[in-house]
Amino acid sequence: MKQVKCNRCENFVLKSKVEGYTYSCDSCEEELYTIETYAVDVSAVKWAAIVAFSQLSRMRNKFPLETWFLQLLRIIKQR
Repeated sequence: MKQVKCNRCENFVLKSKVEGYTYSCDSCEEELYTIETYAVDVSAVKWAAIVAFSQLSRMRNKFPLETWFLQLLRIIKQR
């Protein structure tokens, strides 16, 4: 399944209600053309999260929860 993200902030975008624009980014508070976005395969992102979680679950007792969670987010962004 593909979802569309903003090139600037990398958050998911919605279909625009403004004529002439394709998408709307709530984070940037801007209307976007298709060229200002990119598609991402959500199933691949979910799989990367599962792999990262399994890798970090072995280390969860060695680090505080906040550090563990931040490391999880870094691994997901790298994939």
